[in-house]
Amino acid sequence: MKKSTLTTLALAGALVFGGAASSQAQDSGALLDALVRKKVLTSQEAEDVRADLIKESAATNAGKLQLSNSITSLKLYGDVRLRYQYDNKDPQIETPLAGSNYLFSTNDNSTLSALTTANSNKSPWATDAKGFVIATGDVKNAAGKVVYHKGDRLLASNGDPIKGQINPATTGVGAPANGAQRNRERIRLRLAADFQLAGGFFGGVQLQTTQAADSGNQSFGDSSTGAAGFGNYNIYISRAYVGWNANDWLTLVGGKQPNPFYTTDLVWDADINPDGFVEKVDLIKLFGGNGSEVVSYSQDGKQLSSVSTIRSESAYELSLVAGQFVFNDNAEDSFGSGFKTDAWLFNTQLVGSVKVTPGVKVTLAPGYMTYTSGNTTDLNNETAFMTTKSGATVLTNYQYSAVSKNGVLVPVAATRDLSIITAPGDVSFKLCGLKAKVLWDFAYNTQGAQRVEEVYGLQNIQVPVKNASGVVTGYQSAKGTVKPTTRISTTRVSGHESQDDIAWLAGIQLGENKKAGDWSVMANFRQTGLGSVDPNLNDSDFALGQLNMQGVKTGLAYNFTDFCVGAVTYYSAWNLRDDLIGGQATGGQKIASMNGVQILQLDLNVKF
Repeated sequence: MKKSTLTTLALAGALVFGGAASSQAQDSGALLDALVRKKVLTSQEAEDVRADLIKESAATNAGKLQLSNSITSLKLYGDVRLRYQYDNKDPQIETPLAGSNYLFSTNDNSTLSALTTANSNKSPWATDAKGFVIATGDVKNAAGKVVYHKGDRLLASNGDPIKGQINPATTGVGAPANGAQRNRERIRLRLAADFQLAGGFFGGVQLQTTQAADSGNQSFGDSSTGAAGFGNYNIYISRAYVGWNANDWLTLVGGKQPNPFYTTDLVWDADINPDGFVEKVDLIKLFGGNGSEVVSYSQDGKQLSSVSTIRSESAYELSLVAGQFVFNDNAEDSFGSGFKTDAWLFNTQLVGSVKVTPGVKVTLAPGYMTYTSGNTTDLNNETAFMTTKSGATVLTNYQYSAVSKNGVLVPVAATRDLSIITAPGDVSFKLCGLKAKVLWDFAYNTQGAQRVEEVYGLQNIQVPVKNASGVVTGYQSAKGTVKPTTRISTTRVSGHESQDDIAWLAGIQLGENKKAGDWSVMANFRQTGLGSVDPNLNDSDFALGQLNMQGVKTGLAYNFTDFCVGAVTYYSAWNLRDDLIGGQATGGQKIASMNGVQILQLDLNVKF
């Protein structure tokens, strides 16, 4: 038998019986062509082998899955997570009707008249000894001081909030005696596909349960989603994006995509997939720091003609990531100034790292994020803050801010006054043979004061104190909210404090979860000021997304198998400031209405 015939038979046997599949048949084409060029096989012999490969591939199950010729690789994967969750919420104040009752000096008769008219369907107004407007339905203690204000806030007669509970049996007021407790059994399903295409193109899609931006959890038997009585769950598109690796230093991505930024859940909930456009620039490679030219020599010392570039791993990494995301698209023919503007989020971050030693790596990622001033509608988050809902105004009492600096009333937009400097980072190292990481995050809103006062409507009013003859002897603070459309004669000062502008987190993680027997533990502490971050982006689990909170997050995870992980996570949070009253903090959309929140989560996550 000829040598070429033996080669042909050996090659055919290796290719056909070595586990043929459609992808293998395609990949073997280049090898067959090379063998023809080197005259190991004739063209006819190569075609015979190719035909045998295709025939064998078609006879297998793998061969029945046909992929587009443009796909060079495809990865299908997903996970199912079962969760038990317990929540305990302690409301800062009881919140009957928002935006209706305010504290004013009685020397402004026009204001009192306007309030009485606006609240004619409620209890008639009266004043206490210090001139505060109260309702006849207020509850007073033995000394005659108001201990429960039957309106939009719980106040003492000096304007401070009351932290005690009111007995519903004696007052008829339904104040919660033990906070609000909730037990839920939940499930999350995610199905995903990542693909690589020719020419450097790539993309991905993902489907998951629930439509909420910051959670894929579906509660068992939840009647609000139609799941009661064993109803079926909806499936939503949580990712759909395409990208292009233009060269080795530039990547462009568009669509609903994974969060491209280095961050923690202080600023970004891990479940959020932003919609828009991203540019990633590897600055090290852009400026030629991605390798070095090495001239090769033969054994006799003569230079060879070929020159190679060694792509050694650099100790330094430096990338620029920029994102432009559509947060809320508003119709161009919407009514009113400012309503037409789409809400865009612009985020730019510089991510740098250095390997100090082979086992120690430091990462820093300073960034800046800001929004266009636009309205938001029908947001679906744990603690959503928006301007309108289904065409009806939500911020009725704050449709316009108090008075802007130039004396013109300015429309309130939910994304207004957010210009945030961020600075997350970490130090990763080995501890007792385990991977460990010390991490931190920091956010500072440079427009925090405007956010707190003009968007959330938090103000202090200096109310005059009178003596028995009615003469003003001084002023005292009545922490609360001015109704912006009402003209008052009292002095209004800032309800903002410097701590409102800052959010920070510090924590540690030990271990990792990759294969059976792996375990990890983590813990962090954080503070989130009222005006520091966007309540529509931050973590929906810690304090249920509430602002003006501080506390701890701890967790333990263990790999039962390579694909099955069990985890326990506990959150305990309490308010950062305990003197917030009114506005959108404790009234309206109540983005900071809790004294404390405790959450326990038990998870079993199976990946496939």
